[in-house]
Amino acid sequence: DDQAALRLNLGRASISETDPGLPGAGSRDIDLTLTAPFSVQRQATDAYLLDQQTLDVSERISVNDNELLAQDDARRAARKSLHEAAARQLLERLRPLAEQ
Repeated sequence: DDQAALRLNLGRASISETDPGLPGAGSRDIDLTLTAPFSVQRQATDAYLLDQQTLDVSERISVNDNELLAQDDARRAARKSLHEAAARQLLERLRPLAEQ
């Protein structure tokens, strides 16, 4: 919107997995972390109000190596949850700018 006072720049989000367990060990936990860079600029001057910020949200899921379909479902649900949590976090971080 050309009339907007601020511009939100969103970078590419990435999701990483950390699996401290051993494959084939039966039940184990996997940590998923979504990271997304963003910045906010004043439209009129291109001045940064928030420069080089990062959203970070994490979730731990339990998986069983004997249930591959359930693993896929758990990962899919966790990814959806991470995106929703990141959106909430972004709105919370932007709220003070809207109140100025």
